[in-house]
Amino acid sequence: LPTTGNGLTTGINLTQVINFNRSNPVTRNQWVGRFDVEPNDRNSINIVYKRKNETNSRTDIASGFSVIPFVNQVDPTHFLSAAYRWTGSAKFSNEVRGGFQLTNPFFNESHIPPNFFIGALPLGLTHPEGSFTNQGRDTKYYNIQDNAVYSFGNHSFRFGGQIEWYKLQSEVNFGVLPTYNISTTGNQFTPGLTANQIGGINTTDLARANSLRYLLGGVIGTANQTFNLIDPQRGYASTSDIQPLDYKIYSAYFADQWRLKPNLTLNLGLRYDYYTPLHSPIGNYLEPVIQNGDLVASILNPDGFLDIIGNNSGRAGTFTKPDKDNFGPNVSFAYSPLVHSGFLSRILSESFVVRGGIRVNYVNDEYVKSTSTLLGGNPGLRSFTSSTVNGLNNFRAALTPRGIFGAIPTFPVPPFTAPPLSFEQNNINQAGAQMFGVDPNLQVQRVYEYNFGIQ
Repeated sequence: LPTTGNGLTTGINLTQVINFNRSNPVTRNQWVGRFDVEPNDRNSINIVYKRKNETNSRTDIASGFSVIPFVNQVDPTHFLSAAYRWTGSAKFSNEVRGGFQLTNPFFNESHIPPNFFIGALPLGLTHPEGSFTNQGRDTKYYNIQDNAVYSFGNHSFRFGGQIEWYKLQSEVNFGVLPTYNISTTGNQFTPGLTANQIGGINTTDLARANSLRYLLGGVIGTANQTFNLIDPQRGYASTSDIQPLDYKIYSAYFADQWRLKPNLTLNLGLRYDYYTPLHSPIGNYLEPVIQNGDLVASILNPDGFLDIIGNNSGRAGTFTKPDKDNFGPNVSFAYSPLVHSGFLSRILSESFVVRGGIRVNYVNDEYVKSTSTLLGGNPGLRSFTSSTVNGLNNFRAALTPRGIFGAIPTFPVPPFTAPPLSFEQNNINQAGAQMFGVDPNLQVQRVYEYNFGIQ
């Protein structure tokens, strides 16, 4: 580090910026293994396994006065794909395939103080401790599918199905440790200096003198701590905010590639997808209870109330009702005119093809975030932040207790009021709260695709 300041100064040598370089190390390791075997001409086995470890230092996150970043972003990933293919005859073959991908992207802070954070400092000063807390998610994805092909006459039938499992768990630790901010206060018991006490001082320098006074005295201006809900049965605790979610996708399809003529082929198919409703095993989400089937009116009703998710859908812990009518047809054609005489034969070659079709797909478009983020915005169940302000509560506290200055304030675990909660009571508990709702009949996103082309 530089031994002297080398940046901008504030006032007459009151503070000065120190600029220095910080390293940005990145480590990536990847291992891949593959196994292929064909015991005979009817059977084959294929297995692929990949493991990846990546560590990126985050220079964009506060790291005190260290030349090495305090926060590292890691992304360990395990991937496996295994398949068995059986060719029963020249007309029939079947493949069973399965695998998983396990990822655990996380932000790890290596210099977290053990008991509390010192937050904002006067005069724009920074301190050497880390201020970021660990956060990340654990994502598990599993898949198994069976696909078969059967040829009969002018038909080539394709059919099969698959099951996909998704398990996600997020973890956030912001605010779990108490944060104490050193700042000027409006408390009558810790008054600031006045211009009359320092003759001839201007307003800017008076503010700087007061900031320096509170800084050197370690006077606490504000403090806060966040308590997260373990689950609705156990209430709040000074612990991580952990939110597990899960859902499954069941799919099946049948398609026929039918060669009506040598120059005309039709593709007819139907696919079915069923997304199980997004589910929270611990139910740490609130939703406005829908009355008389009207979501908007229920949110605007001053006598409305909130309850744990599942009340509107009819199943505990789920965000929506099952959407079971997701049938996606697929119809297309390929036609080659094969004109051998006349004017058109001169401009249309034998490879000329006209293609067209229509398809309906059901897609995973923010299936998790679209509902969980919205209902996660309803306060009253996920977390509760306790705050105290020197100027409002008239307490006198400093980082080092002495004389009239007591010890830093501590925060008791807040009581938990189990739902259902009236809108009025929740507004009182949260000192005002906005409201979000999700239609329990929300459907899986679908895409209509039309295409026509000349080749």
